[in-house]
Order: sequence, then structure tokens, then C-alpha cells
Amino acid sequence: MNKRIILFGISLLLIFAVGFLLKSNNERSVYNAGTTGNAANGGEQLGYNAGTAGSITMESKTPGSITIGSKTAGSKTPESKTPGLSEEMKKTGSKAGFADTSHKNKNKEKMKEKIVKTEAEWKEILTNEQYQVMRLKGTERPFTGEFWDFWEGGVYKCAACGEELFTSDTKFDAHCGWPSFYDAADKEKIEEHADFSHGMVRTEVTCKRCGAHLGHLFDDGPKPTGLRYCINSVSLKFEKK
Repeated sequence: MNKRIILFGISLLLIFAVGFLLKSNNERSVYNAGTTGNAANGGEQLGYNAGTAGSITMESKTPGSITIGSKTAGSKTPESKTPGLSEEMKKTGSKAGFADTSHKNKNKEKMKEKIVKTEAEWKEILTNEQYQVMRLKGTERPFTGEFWDFWEGGVYKCAACGEELFTSDTKFDAHCGWPSFYDAADKEKIEEHADFSHGMVRTEVTCKRCGAHLGHLFDDGPKPTGLRYCINSVSLKFEKK
């Protein structure tokens, strides 16, 4: 009887011991699974943060393979742009960040090259009176020139190089004896210089293309400019239009 009781007690102890061991193993398995899941979640979060920071992330898809620059859910990566023209550059027509100079080139095309000649060459081209006025800065006598009382419609060009300087639309009678204009056809074609000759302070005007003396500019003209280009007739040639 005592032996049976002892064996029964030993059996109970063994049952409790086995149950305890099984319970311990299960708890360890659950713990390990939890830590593995946390590590995986941490790795995904790290990959997301790295992706949003613009750095390179590596995502293993198959054993031994690595993908660079992969996207994770919810992350935004900057779009790469191929080198080219920006919208502003397309509008202005400029390239490589340089300013558009096409309008300057067009202006240069409009402006004819300057004419440079020796005085001997000018003497061969011009009449004696033209040479005295246009090269030596003389002045023709008032009321004697061809155009002081001339009113046909057309353009007035430089007698030396043919550059268009004035039009009949701006010509007026200044009662001074020389052809007068209140504006130039294109002021870029005329140069102004300070003239202190003959004890006076005046503004000389010359042809920008060839440097020929034309006359003087005064501020006593009619509206809308209030200017008077007082020009020698011999410095001009007329073309009817």
C-alpha cells in the first residue's frame, strides 16, 4: 500500500514537471516571434525614413539580390529631370542660363557698318562745297541751299553715304534759311557733339555712319519735340516717295 502511494506521488511530480517544461517552451517561442516581428517592423520603418530622406534604401526581394532606390509604401522620392531647357528659358529662347541676345543681333543687322575713308578719298567723292561743309564743318549761306524752301514728300539721306536721316513729315519752315526738321528719322543714326566754335555753345550733329557734318541742333523747334535740326542742304540728298 505504501509503495503504491509513493509511485502515485512520483507520477504526479513527473506530470507537473513535464507540464512546466512545455509551458516554458511555449512562452519562449512567443517571445522570440514577437522580437522577430519588432525587428522586421523596425527595419521597414528605417527603410521608410531613409527613403523619405532621399537616401538610398536596399530592399531584399530574393535571397542574394539587392534592389537600390526602391520605394516603400507612402514614401516620396524626388523626380529626376533630364538636362534641358526650363520653361522660362523656352519662353525667352535662351539656353544654358545665358541671357537672350537675339534682339541685339537684330539691331546690329539694322545698323550698317561705319564708313572710313581718307580725306583724299572724300575729296574724290564729294563736290568742293560738300567737302567744305561735310568734312571741314563749314556752313552754307542761308537761303541759298537746294532744300531750304523745298516741300515735296520723301526722305532726306546723307549726301556722303546714303544713310536715311530725315523725312518730309517732320520738315518745317523755321524762317532761318536752312532746311529744318523737328525730329530725326532714327536718332540712332545721328551723333551729337558739343561745339564751342565761333564763340558760341552749340550742339553739332553728324552722320553716325560716315561722320559727315550735317548742321546743328537747337531747342527752339515746334511741338511735339521742341527741337530744330538745322541742316545744310549740301549735306543732304532727297529721295521722293
